Amino acid sequence: VGVINTWVSNNTGEMIKDLLHEGDITADTRMVLVNAIHFDGEWAFEFEANNTSDAEFKTGDAVMNVKMMHLGAHMISYYRSEDNKYQAAAMDYKGGQFAMMIVLPDDVDGIKAVSSTLNAAEIRKIQEGLAMQHGTISMPKFKIETEIDGETNVAAFKSLGMVKAFEDADFSDMISNQSVAISKIIHKAVIEV
Repeated sequence: VGVINTWVSNNTGEMIKDLLHEGDITADTRMVLVNAIHFDGEWAFEFEANNTSDAEFKTGDAVMNVKMMHLGAHMISYYRSEDNKYQAAAMDYKGGQFAMMIVLPDDVDGIKAVSSTLNAAEIRKIQEGLAMQHGTISMPKFKIETEIDGETNVAAFKSLGMVKAFEDADFSDMISNQSVAISKIIHKAVIEV
């Protein structure tokens, strides 16, 4: 566990430190496949430090004091959905290959309603509907960590059609003389802006 966690930490700029926990690897474990991605992007149009200030940020019924970043007036890749009541902006990273899509519900407590509409077709609609528009962006500094373990991941992969790997797998090209199947998929992601 320690060797894998060290490798993941080293390959994610120390953003993900404890991917595996005691008990994730047992005497029955025959193989562990680990993948790590670390993206350290710089904004094409950077938020200036002197344009960051304390502000209130509303999330449903809660109000938090946060460090709010402000990006002055310039051209923004913007989309508005009147049907689903949100607006979106795509913020490019340097080089133009990657962007962060930000979706803001119209209603303070509208995140659940809006997120339920964000399927592949809706995201494609946003991407195709983005248009350059003059404006400003204000958003809080934030860090989000999520960890999905166990049955949730297995169910997700099965719903995508990957069923045999969990039940009637043939991994004989990797492990001979043993019947094995995937028993666990662990996913951890960290986003810091």
